[in-house]
Amino acid sequence: MLPDNQVVSRQLHGSGSKELDILYRISELVHSVHTSKERFLHTMEILDESFGERYGTLTLLSPSKKGFLLEVAFGDPSRHEGYLQGLNHAIVKEVLAHAHPMAFSPITLKPLSSPPRSLAEKNVALLCMPIVNNTRAVGVMSTNPFYRDTLSFDRDIRLLQVIACTAFQNAPLPGDDSLGSREPKGDPPLDKILERKLGLMIEKVDPRTESRCALLPDIVSLVEKIVIKWALKRHKNVQTGTALFLGINRNTLRKKMKDLNIHV
Repeated sequence: MLPDNQVVSRQLHGSGSKELDILYRISELVHSVHTSKERFLHTMEILDESFGERYGTLTLLSPSKKGFLLEVAFGDPSRHEGYLQGLNHAIVKEVLAHAHPMAFSPITLKPLSSPPRSLAEKNVALLCMPIVNNTRAVGVMSTNPFYRDTLSFDRDIRLLQVIACTAFQNAPLPGDDSLGSREPKGDPPLDKILERKLGLMIEKVDPRTESRCALLPDIVSLVEKIVIKWALKRHKNVQTGTALFLGINRNTLRKKMKDLNIHV
């Protein structure tokens, strides 16, 4: 039986400088990264650097609580034979219903006993941590265990609890009922902004040269360059995180940066 969920302020027993550095870095990104998806990917990058290659997912409830709105995966699950991509929704529902951490086998997707039967079984396990928003569990974050020198999940769960609370504090999550009231009705603001700005720019094009200018390719390249530069800035020039944010692979990002003459 895994330990019950603890209060956020509980101290990490036996934590060292590495753990404190991780929590500090995560607390810093909270001020600059505002969506739950981005916070998850940044957090997993930090954990990947600190504890080695890992896999993780983030699954959030839809505002209606009738389905799952967002599932983000980090890492490559195929490095383990038989490893299934993503989390079974039945597992997510089980973790949310119990509202406490649980460990599952990534191959069978069945709950693991605590302690597991071997270190090999523990190392590939998925720890599932409920994400709480306004005292209500609204999502699940999963990742591999951190500590590979003990069979117990206790230390891993304590660290993951603090990480989840730190990374998702004040993040706009689908389970937050107040989120919908702040969203404007009608077209998204981004559509209106782009339509107005691009409209002004197109109106300035001289029709006498219209047949000789590549208007559409020029605008597409300009928008791509601006978006990539801002994405790189937001992710502190980390190309892996930037590519994930943009929804392209890292090789495509590098090619676009070369073609658009973007230097970091």
